Amino acid sequence: MKSNLSILSALMFIVKLFSEFFKELKKRNVTEKMIFDALQSNDEFIPEAAKEIADLVLCGAKNVIHVAAELSLRDRIALGKYDVVNESITEKSFSEKIIDDYTIKFKLCHFDRPISSDKVIKEMKKDGFSPGTFPELLALVEANPELQKQFHIVALGSVRRRPGGRRFVLIVGSSKEKRSLDLHRFGGDWSSDDRFLAVRR
Repeated sequence: MKSNLSILSALMFIVKLFSEFFKELKKRNVTEKMIFDALQSNDEFIPEAAKEIADLVLCGAKNVIHVAAELSLRDRIALGKYDVVNESITEKSFSEKIIDDYTIKFKLCHFDRPISSDKVIKEMKKDGFSPGTFPELLALVEANPELQKQFHIVALGSVRRRPGGRRFVLIVGSSKEKRSLDLHRFGGDWSSDDRFLAVRR
């Protein structure tokens, strides 16, 4: 009986979902015939529609970052109001010219296991995302200053080499309520608690 109720509940959910979905489409003058014709003539219709729905599910309507152009690294750090900043994070090592302001969708990837940077990036790309850059990470923190107190957030999209050839990326976190902006090695495995900024531009 319990199994039958579960199946019935799932069917009712599907019916309600499609009913609401078509109701919204009709508001936009899209008919069932138009959808049927699109399905018949365009092999990419379902993948593209699924991609748009996935964006809403993964990113949410409000999960966007506004990245301002022509700000220096010092300005971006100042806007983040960090308590501690690694002194090796300088304009010389982290500079990226942004000509125009832009807005992107984002999500924070969490794998709940130790994982390498390369594998994180590979998993992001499977979902159509790219690793966030340091201006995008700093813009995220500026808009959500308490977020980094919950977990570390990493920007794998801006990799810099330091003397000796080791590669480093920016990471934000906190310790004893002090919010920090730091560097971390690109190589090696990340903690199972870390989050990774993924963006869709």
